[in-house]
Amino acid sequence: MSTLTAEAAMHHALQLARRGLGTTAENPAVGCVIVKDGCIVGRGFTWPGGRPHAETVALKQAGERAEGAEVFVTLEPCTHHGQTPPCVDALIAAKVVKVHIAINDPNPAVNGAGIARLQQAGVATAFGLCLPEALFLNQGYVMRRIAERPLVAAKIVLTQDGRMALTNGASQWITAAPARARAQGIRATFDCLLSGIGTVLIDNPSFTCRLPGLEDRLPLRAICDSLLRIPPDCQLVQQAAQHPLRVYCHEDCAKGEKAHHLRNIGVQVQGVAMNDAWLDLFAVLHDLAENGINRVLLEAGEILTTSALQQNLIDRLFLFRGNCLFGGDAQAGVGNLGLKRISHAPKLHRISEEAVGADRLEIFLMEYPNG
Repeated sequence: MSTLTAEAAMHHALQLARRGLGTTAENPAVGCVIVKDGCIVGRGFTWPGGRPHAETVALKQAGERAEGAEVFVTLEPCTHHGQTPPCVDALIAAKVVKVHIAINDPNPAVNGAGIARLQQAGVATAFGLCLPEALFLNQGYVMRRIAERPLVAAKIVLTQDGRMALTNGASQWITAAPARARAQGIRATFDCLLSGIGTVLIDNPSFTCRLPGLEDRLPLRAICDSLLRIPPDCQLVQQAAQHPLRVYCHEDCAKGEKAHHLRNIGVQVQGVAMNDAWLDLFAVLHDLAENGINRVLLEAGEILTTSALQQNLIDRLFLFRGNCLFGGDAQAGVGNLGLKRISHAPKLHRISEEAVGADRLEIFLMEYPNG
């Protein structure tokens, strides 16, 4: 077997970590590879629910071969006792000689302590290998720790002329089956799907992942519904016992009889402050972060999507373009942003583009004028 380079080993660890996206919250998605004599002797990623950790899985696979080996891990190993013992203790006990760490863990319970503990035990450390890729992978976890909100990615489906729905609200289907399957795969990598009550009332969605083998993905659906108009007989409410549903509404509505009824049938109803006529979207995201959500996928109509853009709260954009035209009388994908200058417009930095059947998917990073 050919000798594995350090960079190749860390790239493999990152590939493993991606398998955990959408399943590990409130923990990060981490990958670990153990290399000895140029060959992989152990590998692992954080399991659903956040445990066991990637290092534990990789060490178990490596067994006695871990002694004298080098470890490549995408996030600083933990030092604190939670539901599992610290990963640094397991690495030290296994007598590994060096640990390569892509990024540090911003969790105050770790944040450099893992590196320090390894060094104190005589284990060599190296920091920063594949750092940009590791930060991109776990941006949601880092943002939750530092910015007190999750990563927000918006999925928007538009016609070729930039329309989201017909005048009557009909939007099914702008894209064909291959693009819809691709969207389901994207949905499976997020901890939470966030939408607005308008989408619920028009489409009665289930917001589950329907790809074979991934039906258990997407542990939380969240709805912004200031007046608590959500119908008790809609799919989201009816499925709340199997697929958790959190509804955000005006604080007064959260104290009412309907809220009480919804809670009795398994719906999480949370009151939040208002921002003018709308729910305070940052307050919604902050609450999700406090409940361990790292990554949010925004699948909503014009109003909620526009509100998120106005508040600089969309970090990434998945833009699907269908192979059709709706015309000028149809609903736009984005509403009025109130811009006075072109320099105030959000900028989109395309990071990938692909054909999906007859449709196209572009993925962008968002940049806002005020940073």
